[in-house]
Amino acid sequence: FIPEELNCSVCLNIFSDPVMLSCGHNFCRVCIGNVLDTQGRSGLYTCPECRAEFTERPGAQPICPDRKCSVHKRFLEYYCSEDAVCICVSCRLDGEHRGHHVDTLSEASEKKKEKLTHVLEELTSKRRETQKKVQSLGDRSREAHNKAAEVTERIKALFRDIRTQLDFLEKRVLVEVSWQNVQALLSVSDLILQLESQRDELSKKMRHVEELRNFADPLTFLRGPDAEDSAAKSEKGDEQERDVKDLDEVQIMWTLRSSIADILTKINRGDSGGDPATCPKAGHVRPSSDLKMPPGHR
Repeated sequence: FIPEELNCSVCLNIFSDPVMLSCGHNFCRVCIGNVLDTQGRSGLYTCPECRAEFTERPGAQPICPDRKCSVHKRFLEYYCSEDAVCICVSCRLDGEHRGHHVDTLSEASEKKKEKLTHVLEELTSKRRETQKKVQSLGDRSREAHNKAAEVTERIKALFRDIRTQLDFLEKRVLVEVSWQNVQALLSVSDLILQLESQRDELSKKMRHVEELRNFADPLTFLRGPDAEDSAAKSEKGDEQERDVKDLDEVQIMWTLRSSIADILTKINRGDSGGDPATCPKAGHVRPSSDLKMPPGHR
């Protein structure tokens, strides 16, 4: 009994000087040479076994020594799945692989290709899932970037609004300081004028008293006006001095701190101040009436 795997499919005899085409099928060198010579007249070359087509005359390569059994020196035509090794017909029938599950090389190759197909499908599925994760992380990265840009703009807008409100508050308070300073200077100027007038009046009275004091006639001296009344009237200037207006630092600082606290409260509520265009300009601020009075302050 001679297995079909050892026969040439052209001459149907045991291989003589076997060679192999690129498609993997074996033939006698002379047999495949004659077939290819015949096909050359039509310009179309095919494998007699699988009908694979070649545009040019295929090369017939000698079967490599590693395609023969190292023990029996016969062609490796089978695959022992139990030991995962290629074997020859002698190994299958009489050797150590006798009774094992054996497939032809083509059958074993198809089974292995089928397994690799399943592996490829699994790898493709895993790669698809990995790509989905990459896409998802990319989307999250873009969302995080967009959110950071949005928050950055909101923070910038908030600080612009805070600076606008603080600038307006600074101008408002400085206008009040300037206004109170003017009022204080005016009150001092008025008092100075009054005191200068009083000073001139006192000078006149002093000269009159000097004249009275120099009278030689006692009767005339005693009948003259009482100089002590003039001295009493001069004490009113001390009361006028207490009416001088001064810069109300307590009111100004209390208003400043209160306004800053209001700004912070609005920020915490999320309504930090609205449109800066609605804020009055510093030149239009009404002094004093725009500033709050601290509790208990007069």
